[in-house]
Amino acid sequence: MKDETLINMPSMDQKTMDILVANIVPPTKYFETRFDHMEHFIGDIKSDIYEVKSNLKEYKKDTDKRFDDLKHDIDRRFDHVYKHITDFKLDTDKRFDIVSKNFEQVDKRFEQVDKRFEQVDKRFEQVDKRFEQVDKRFEQVDKRFVQVDKRFEQVDKRFEQVDK
Repeated sequence: MKDETLINMPSMDQKTMDILVANIVPPTKYFETRFDHMEHFIGDIKSDIYEVKSNLKEYKKDTDKRFDDLKHDIDRRFDHVYKHITDFKLDTDKRFDIVSKNFEQVDKRFEQVDKRFEQVDKRFEQVDKRFEQVDKRFEQVDKRFVQVDKRFEQVDKRFEQVDK
């Protein structure tokens, strides 16, 4: 039966077969070109991912450096404030020693000493105000650190999403 169907089919010459195959089956060059294009596209994606990762690493380094610089600057400022307070304390101590040594002249200079005490009180008030400002600044820095922590959490989440 099979032989009969083959016999009844019209015969084709080789040239007609070649033309049919050439028109139906795409040439391998087409597939090679498509695969080359896909490889190039995948390579571009990989290099873009690498570039994003290195940019994020650089951003992290820059951020860490800025926070270190900020910390050093704050430490330096507090050292400076501490030095001023210590100098102020030493200065105040010296003034009181002078007052004690010159107690005999207290009657004559009582008004002057009162004025000096008022100045010292004003300076203490200024120092108190400065401490309040420093406390407010610390609160602002604390708030900023909270914001930065939140931002780092967001960046971590993004890294996790990118890694997936």
